[in-house]
Amino acid sequence: MSSFLTAFTAAIAAFAPATLTEEKARADLEAAAQLIRTEHAAPFAHLPEEDWQAIVDRQLAALSGEVTVLDLHRNLTRMAGALACAHSFVNLPEDFDAPFKKDAQGFPEPVRIIGGRLFFAGGKLAGQEVLSINGTPAPLVLDAVRNGVVIDGFGEDRKEGETARRFAYFYATQIDPSPEEFIVSVEGQRRPRRLEPTEGLSSPQGDPDDPFLEVSASDGALEVRIGGFYDRDSDGQFTDLLDTVRASLANDPAQPVIVDLRGNPGGIDAFGVATIGLFADEPFTVYDEVTANPGFDREGYTLEERADGTLTVIGLDGTEETAPASTEHTGPLIIIVDSRTGSTAADVASHLDAFEDAIIVGEETTGAYNANSSGYLDLHVLPNSGARLYLPRFRYITSAADDRFIHRGIIPDVPVKTLPEDLRSGRDRAHEVARDIAAGSQR
Repeated sequence: MSSFLTAFTAAIAAFAPATLTEEKARADLEAAAQLIRTEHAAPFAHLPEEDWQAIVDRQLAALSGEVTVLDLHRNLTRMAGALACAHSFVNLPEDFDAPFKKDAQGFPEPVRIIGGRLFFAGGKLAGQEVLSINGTPAPLVLDAVRNGVVIDGFGEDRKEGETARRFAYFYATQIDPSPEEFIVSVEGQRRPRRLEPTEGLSSPQGDPDDPFLEVSASDGALEVRIGGFYDRDSDGQFTDLLDTVRASLANDPAQPVIVDLRGNPGGIDAFGVATIGLFADEPFTVYDEVTANPGFDREGYTLEERADGTLTVIGLDGTEETAPASTEHTGPLIIIVDSRTGSTAADVASHLDAFEDAIIVGEETTGAYNANSSGYLDLHVLPNSGARLYLPRFRYITSAADDRFIHRGIIPDVPVKTLPEDLRSGRDRAHEVARDIAAGSQR
């Protein structure tokens, strides 16, 4: 066993979670694998079944003796993550999860991952590269932490945003839940920094000052910030945003519009459809089809059986032709995305890219260009550990589907990466580029 794995095992033992026999842990892994095969909408859309089975076999072979809940969680996340489906994931058992998040010791500083390297994102160390944490080289730390991150398709750089946002949680579940301190080797500093852990893992890292839904005007351009396709702070919040944008476009349909979808995890499809409608110049559909696997029989859905036994889901938002907004937008449309733009947000970006000549700026998205499995999520509680496996039952194929983007996200027309020095200065390069494009269109 490597020293890294030895340290991992010791850390798990220190936290003293519930344990299972090897037989019961194996039964849970096998049950999860069978559920994925039979209940997931499209389990092998990205990875061939035989390749995925090889990963399952490796997780089964890794079991030996007593297995802790966190050991099993690590095996399950690797198995589910190999599906390359952002809506397939594993949570700790319900009775274990809350005390774990309360008592685990979290990494205390926000981080960013740039080009596969780990950096401090805030405070006095902002922009400094992390070389190791508690003796483990940063590349090995990132390899382990990324096991908890799921995306639609492939591309390690597409995991960077979500890995950074939830670094403290993934470090605790995948590496060490109870370090007494973090000894961090930092580039350019002779002595390592000693950081006190935070108490608990209450929330993902993020910028609390970042606006969620906001409309503003600057230098002749309309700027629309959409942090999620849902009402976060009050009922009707998203509808109010749509009304504000619609009124502005009615007053000046030729104005440049910048839509910032960075960090947007998705949300309600109806809000995504309405957003597309602001910029569409003719009737549109967002999804060519939505299917469910055989056996799906939940109430409230209209289903039609297909020749292959799968089911077409009828009448979902985005599957039927939608009329555009009454005011046609004739100016340039710039969309800013990053490696945390997913699900409905990626669907909106891909549609506007394919059909409305939007200029995409930023980083490749975590959400897929062509398709995703999402919609209705089934919760499966594994019988021995109580681990919670979430599997999507619907497969969405976007109207923008393009063979050039199989297994990929939305690839920007104008790629813009954050640089380490930007973390120190607070510079927002992607926004600057979007503003320059908008300004250039007005000359």
